[in-house]
Amino acid sequence: MKKRTKIFILSGLALCLVASAGTFFTVKKIRSAEYAYAQSLEARERGDGDTMLRWLSVAGARGDVRAQMQLAVGFETGAFGGIKDEKIAAGWYEKAAQSGNAVAQFNYGTFCWTGRGGVPADRKQAVEWWEKASENGILNAKTNLGICYRDGLGVEKDIDKARNLFIDAATGKHLEAQYQLGQLFESENNRERALYWLEKAASGGHEKAKKRFEQLAGTHL
Repeated sequence: MKKRTKIFILSGLALCLVASAGTFFTVKKIRSAEYAYAQSLEARERGDGDTMLRWLSVAGARGDVRAQMQLAVGFETGAFGGIKDEKIAAGWYEKAAQSGNAVAQFNYGTFCWTGRGGVPADRKQAVEWWEKASENGILNAKTNLGICYRDGLGVEKDIDKARNLFIDAATGKHLEAQYQLGQLFESENNRERALYWLEKAASGGHEKAKKRFEQLAGTHL
């Protein structure tokens, strides 16, 4: 296949061979990413951090989402020998987010919201990434979106949508969502449901929910 100058065939057959070559190189690329990631694991087992990081970078560049996430988290937290670089972290989060990783979608959305890592602060862009993360089941994203739709931050205000997002996250036992839902019901003068969700959040250890529940109920938990 590599000595293409020696191949003299009809155009129809040539197209078939080109298609086969494309498949071959795609498989080769996938194997190369897998190989690089496997090498990073071996390097980690040996305690060779520099080699691990090099192989992770190769795997990430070739599309391995696991490597992209490890690189993003590592550079955000300083896990690679204490080296923190939010700009590099943001770049890897973006790649993983584009590949469909839900946690990366949430985290990159947060970078967009705050303008961290050299990413332009853009609430609309952040909401778009949180929407993707929410669709993929990330409760933090649902809660953040609920706040955005409730207050009209980066999106048009929509209380019904905010309520539904809070309910989704709250039923998933997300404490902040339970607190926010309780606050929302209180603002709508639905004391019974407000107390229900505030108590749920308070029982899970949410201090603001505990304080508000006690104020609203006139009793101590």
